[in-house]
Amino acid sequence: GGLSVVGNSTIENCTFYNNTATFGGGIYLNTATTHTIINSTFSGNSATSGRGGGIYNNSATLTLRNSTIANNTSASAAYGAIISN
Repeated sequence: GGLSVVGNSTIENCTFYNNTATFGGGIYLNTATTHTIINSTFSGNSATSGRGGGIYNNSATLTLRNSTIANNTSASAAYGAIISN
């Protein structure tokens, strides 16, 4: 995928485009962490065997501001954009 984050993060002015992973094609956020995503785009990413084509949020705290999530896909069709467990 585009990025796997295991600690707290702030992501700003980034584009995640045409990435592929089992879960979280664009970005995978790990458990018990805090993340803020600002002015970023997730487009054309895919999760090949799971969910969260754009973003897979594995029980993390996520704040999205002024960001675009579009045209992402997943093997589980209902979860192409974002999944939060």
